Amino acid sequence: MKNLAHLKLFIISIIFSFSCHADWVKFGKSDKGNTFYVDLERIKKHEGYIYWWQLIDKEHGSSSVKFYIQADCKKFRVKILSVYNYREPMGRGGVVSIKPPKEWSYPPFNTPGEESLIAVCGYTKKQ
Repeated sequence: MKNLAHLKLFIISIIFSFSCHADWVKFGKSDKGNTFYVDLERIKKHEGYIYWWQLIDKEHGSSSVKFYIQADCKKFRVKILSVYNYREPMGRGGVVSIKPPKEWSYPPFNTPGEESLIAVCGYTKKQ
């Protein structure tokens, strides 16, 4: 039981360190006032897919959500692999992990989600 508590503490400290060391680039605001960021420094390519971290600061900066996303640039779709809710902006404060959906989805037209997918797919073509 004690080892499980140590493991949870270790995992949470890793999650916090990812937030602190990210190089977030702003990609826009939603109609609801949420601000979208992408960490361009940690974009990865693997077996035809792109993987990246996206952060959303919720309206008025009261909290934030961080996603680890898999992208299929050929079909222009995404699958969310991890979701973390934070109590403070920019991925700070207490964290709660949420189980993401297992399906692929297509970002709505003319949204920050679509803009970030376009940017990430374009960014990896330059590398």
